[in-house]
Order: sequence, then structure tokens, then C-alpha cells
Amino acid sequence: CIGKPDYVIKIYHKGQLNKLRLKKIFIMEKKQVRYDGLCWPEKVIFSEKGEPVGYIMKKIKGKPLSAIFDGDEAVLKAFPDWKKQDLINLAVDLLQKVQYLHLFGILVGDLRLKNIVIEDDGTPCIVDIDSCQIDTLPCPIGFPDFTPPELQKIEFKKQLRTYYNESFSCSVLVFKLLFCGLHPYNQKFGTGSLEEYISSKSFPYPETIEGDFSKIPWGGYEEAWRHTPFQMQTFFYDIFKNGYRYNIQEM
Repeated sequence: CIGKPDYVIKIYHKGQLNKLRLKKIFIMEKKQVRYDGLCWPEKVIFSEKGEPVGYIMKKIKGKPLSAIFDGDEAVLKAFPDWKKQDLINLAVDLLQKVQYLHLFGILVGDLRLKNIVIEDDGTPCIVDIDSCQIDTLPCPIGFPDFTPPELQKIEFKKQLRTYYNESFSCSVLVFKLLFCGLHPYNQKFGTGSLEEYISSKSFPYPETIEGDFSKIPWGGYEEAWRHTPFQMQTFFYDIFKNGYRYNIQEM
């Protein structure tokens, strides 16, 4: 971005800047959200003809979490000095960013690893926020693996989400971070889809260490669950098996 080396301009392809998206980025420009690690649209950009074509946002350097959280070996390759505490810090950092947006009445909506970029020093940033749900304008995007049971197969273009819905997405995010990219509903010998497992709350992890471990995926995840603190086991079991939702502060 000329004159602002720490910023970049996002230009939409022809046809992408529809009425909903255009209305949304004008509202976002007015709200002026400022928080480290949130790639917020700060100013709408116009063409020479005076037509809105995109916006200015802070420049981010790094890799999407989807390219890093692909098993413990991939995480350690990217961050060889990381310990479990670093994964916890990353999860807490991201929850704080989501919570900050909630204070403005904004829901991320399309929350997933691909939309989080992590810089070389381990600092995460939520990107592609222009698709978020703001005021009465829905987030039209959503992927089944981060979608709660009550919204599976729902058309998001017409559906406003709630903090209750987003709590589930945040819980999936936390699990995937602490288990190096593994989805909470991935299971050994599974023949169904993630959508089916989420809808039926088919969580393969036992509530206690005396329970059934037979459906936990290979790759050391059985031992990872055995060594997960009881409070966190209960937290995940409540959410993914019993359907309970914790708010961001409780997380």
C-alpha cells in the first residue's frame, strides 16, 4: 500500500462485491475495530470511477494454521521449541480475539484454521473477517467441520448465528489446537462423515480413563487424552457428547 508499508489493499474480483458484502464493509469501516491480531477492513477503496472495489487492512506475514496443524510432527517442524503450554497460549490468545469481537456484537462466523495466520514468532491473526456477521447482516460462509449440530445443512446466507452457535466453533478450534489439528469427531474405523458425527454427537473419547478408548484415532491420541487434565476432559466431553456450551470467558 503506497505510503503505508504495514498495510495492504484487498481488491475484490468482479462480481464478488455484492450488495451484502458492500454494505458490510461500509459498516465495518465506521466501527473502526482496532485490536492486534484482527485483520479488520479499515478503509474502503474506490476506483477512478468512484466505485468501491476493496479496502485497506494491516499487512500480515505468516502461514495459515491449516498448513501447520497437521499432526504433531508438522507443528514441531514449524515451531521446534514449542511445548503444550504454547498450544494453550495460542488457544487462549485466539479466544480473546473472538471475545473482543463479541463485545462489538460481531460474530466471526467462518471460524476455521485456514482463516487464522500465524507469524514466525507464533503470533496468530484472524483474517478474512469481512465475511463476519455484523448487526443484522449474516456471515454467508460456513464449513461443516466447525458447524454446530443445530446448524448442519443450514443455508448460512439466510441464517443469523448466535453466541451459542459460535461457542461450538470455538470449542472445535481449541480442541484442534491442543491436539495438533485433529478434529474432535475424527474416529478410528469411522465410516460416516464429520457432519453425521457432529449431528449425532458421536464423540469418540471417554468421560473417564476407565472408559472405551477403542474409537480414538491412531497416532498417540489415546495417550494424549489419558494425559489431558480431568477438567479439560470434562470440558470437551460436556461440549461434544452432552451438547453443553461454555461461553468464551469460561473457556
